[in-house]
Amino acid sequence: MRAPSLSSSTCVSLVFCLVVVPFVGCSDAKREAEARSALASLNIQYAAFAAIFGRGPKDVAELQNYVEGSMKTNGKAAKVDPEILSGDIVVFWNGDLNDPSQSNAVVAYEKKVPAAGGYVALNTGETKMVTAKEFEAMPKLREKPAEADASKGDAKAKAG
Repeated sequence: MRAPSLSSSTCVSLVFCLVVVPFVGCSDAKREAEARSALASLNIQYAAFAAIFGRGPKDVAELQNYVEGSMKTNGKAAKVDPEILSGDIVVFWNGDLNDPSQSNAVVAYEKKVPAAGGYVALNTGETKMVTAKEFEAMPKLREKPAEADASKGDAKAKAG
């Protein structure tokens, strides 16, 4: 009995499926894990800032100053994730995390989310995958009115 023979195109397809596809899948999984990690870290950093100052940070520089000056990870100064610094993760700055009407609001999201879906960070502390259509319908974190946070003082003065 003769063994079945494989055509050259079948062999190429088989090699592609066994060698190339797993690496592409790993790359996507790694990118997704990095995005989720960045959003989860941001949720913690943003909430810690808001607990002290009564509002979210006004911009990435203010968040970075606070995180590097006040937070630690494994005994070292914590860092703001590079995806946030680069703008690959979009953040709703100066948000009011204590407003009950914003309890499920989006705090931050991957830049691609409005067009293609992806991960978002919610005011609940949750990080989840959403479609572009779901994202469009989700409430976004609104800024805290300026007069409401005047009594909390300047973040630079408190962090230093």
